Amino acid sequence: MRSLSISVAWDESKAVLARDGRLLIPVALAMVALPSIVSTLIDPGSPTSRGSGISLLVFLLSLIGMIGQLALIRLAIGPSLSVGDAILHALRRALPFIGAIILLVLILLIVSLPIIILLSITIAGASAGDAALDPAQLAASPLFSVFVLVIFLVGIVIGVRMMMMSPVASAETAGPVAILKRSWELTRGKFWKLFAFLLLFVVAMVALMLAVGGVAGLGARSLFGEIEPFSGGALFVGVISGVLSALVTTVLSVMLARIYLQLAGRGEAEVSVPSSGD
Repeated sequence: MRSLSISVAWDESKAVLARDGRLLIPVALAMVALPSIVSTLIDPGSPTSRGSGISLLVFLLSLIGMIGQLALIRLAIGPSLSVGDAILHALRRALPFIGAIILLVLILLIVSLPIIILLSITIAGASAGDAALDPAQLAASPLFSVFVLVIFLVGIVIGVRMMMMSPVASAETAGPVAILKRSWELTRGKFWKLFAFLLLFVVAMVALMLAVGGVAGLGARSLFGEIEPFSGGALFVGVISGVLSALVTTVLSVMLARIYLQLAGRGEAEVSVPSSGD
């Protein structure tokens, strides 16, 4: 079993970011920041208020961001290739990665099936006037709480064990099923280290997003008034949130790439510095 050092991965990530920023930044801005800006510009409001057309467009923009992450990981892993080649590679690997995500969602749905069935039976019984528990009573019951806790814990375990999905999809030629199996294999015995890293990263990311998002929203309203679609305020918020999203995605992608190299073994993935292709 190969060892894993998050601190080593972080040190390597800082070196990669400092050395190869000129390669990573264009990809992050074009494929993460720009889609985020466009998404915010056309729909700065709540996702629940979106029409089907807007939702589809936002979904397509999120796919571009996903492809951008695969390209960033490819650049961080090596071997040497140009930015354009990294993007083309990410496009080729996007379908297997999407397939793996769909399979993972199906697995999570299957895991959640017992509570879904229980809720469905309860709601149906309440609607028919049967003696079934009221949904509010069910939500407050210990049994329901146990179900939710179990599903939550299972979700965390699966999420941590699937952390290597994007590096595997980017660095290897695996199909959807193989991507899931490979990620599960690579993370075996490394759960707590990966969980600690993920928890720390998520907490820091959420705090940063809330702080910057709050300041950006206040600034946009003070400068442009209410934030409406295709308004100056929406563009202002979109640019700030898009750049921040690109920064977070780049750091996470490079970290995942360096963690992957440790888990996969440096002999299985060349780690030479990418070039711009000039």
